[in-house]
Amino acid sequence: MKRRHFIAQTSLATVGLAASSGLLGKELLSSPDAKLDQLGFQVYTVRNQVKDNLEPTLEKLAKFGYDYAELYGLADGKVMGHPVKYVRKAFDDVGIEIRSTHCGTGQGAKQSGSMSYEWQKGVDAASELGAKHAVCAYLVANERKTLDDYKKVADLLNKCGETTSKSGMQMGYHNHAFEYETLEGQMPMDILTGETDQNLVKIELDLYWLVKAKRDPIEEFKKLAGRVNLWHVKDMEKGAKEGMAEVGKGRIDWKNIFANAGLSGMTGFFVEQDGNWAKSDIESLGTSSKYLKKLRF
Repeated sequence: MKRRHFIAQTSLATVGLAASSGLLGKELLSSPDAKLDQLGFQVYTVRNQVKDNLEPTLEKLAKFGYDYAELYGLADGKVMGHPVKYVRKAFDDVGIEIRSTHCGTGQGAKQSGSMSYEWQKGVDAASELGAKHAVCAYLVANERKTLDDYKKVADLLNKCGETTSKSGMQMGYHNHAFEYETLEGQMPMDILTGETDQNLVKIELDLYWLVKAKRDPIEEFKKLAGRVNLWHVKDMEKGAKEGMAEVGKGRIDWKNIFANAGLSGMTGFFVEQDGNWAKSDIESLGTSSKYLKKLRF
């Protein structure tokens, strides 16, 4: 029996949290007994390792205590450069659940399985992987020059969300900092959230990029209450550089953020390092997992 099958399915475990009280109201209340029950990671963090050493990399991450993952690079019948069946088996063998996968818009390029071209094939591949979430990962520069560009993206997200929902999956959008920069007198993130159906399109909030954009995570939870179903978790260096850091090594108040998980609507989170990382990517995930396992809120 795989390791994840032993995890208790309590009301809090559904959002990756556990508390001795067993209570979860509209907002998770801070308690010294509240702790994280399951840990997720974004595989892009170890993109250099999984290219040629997928199985041993996953085995090490399982030992670090990671229970589930989010993939990247879903296109042309492959994911992360590997055949879908191979990736699914590798994760199943080590007992790490595939919960989500990142995908691209594919605008301007006929990339099969992308959001703009043969999207159903992408959804079918994600379903074969066992993923319950398909998330738009990034907008390239020519996709976000004007507010009209963002409106086109919103329309695309709605259309793709209709397709994913028919397959029992949830569409999402992952932010960076640029969505919070004023453009033509407005904030693009308001376009993306205001012109998409909140049932069809959820938000995967990257908390590092949100803080980088000088936004308060709790205020964003309030603004998008119940819609922020996934998080990306990575810390920000202390000092002026504001570079990425392992969770618990930086300035972000994780205790307060996780205490407000219920307000967010969070159902899972993924630890990530996606910058030019000088340290070992695998060891960085290990450092973050140690901190998160000890976190009480």
